[in-house]
Amino acid sequence: MAIWQCEFFILPKSDTYDLQYDPQYSDIRLFEDDKYWKKAKIKKEIFSEISHLLKPEKSWSNEIDLYGSENGNRLEVLFDANNIIESVAFRIDFRSEYEAVLRGIISLCEKNGFCIIDGSLKNLKLSFNAIKETINKSKNKEFFTELVKNNIIGDKDG
Repeated sequence: MAIWQCEFFILPKSDTYDLQYDPQYSDIRLFEDDKYWKKAKIKKEIFSEISHLLKPEKSWSNEIDLYGSENGNRLEVLFDANNIIESVAFRIDFRSEYEAVLRGIISLCEKNGFCIIDGSLKNLKLSFNAIKETINKSKNKEFFTELVKNNIIGDKDG
């Protein structure tokens, strides 16, 4: 993940209310979202409508659908041999005009009963302003802003 991106998970709403209180997930790198998706048994095609906002890209794996660019706004769907979702994550490039993309993802989540989880495993309100605030307060955004302020990189580097 690039320093100008903020990462989120998308999960089915059931059984996700207590994620940040589960001690096994004290580190986001240990978080395994597949157990939530396996219970739901949802086909990957449910995310194909995002292609009107994020261009489908070729993945290194036949079991991953990618929408958007590696270093920009992107959504990634990992699925099994039966096209059942195992993981969904998205990244927002906070250097970009990301409002349409984020609103599209929020709308898709509202329509399908999904929730958005941030890097602290907090279940976020499905609201553009709430998620934008999370992005603006993220460690990546703080770090990137500091690098730009100190002229170490430009605000559009990458």
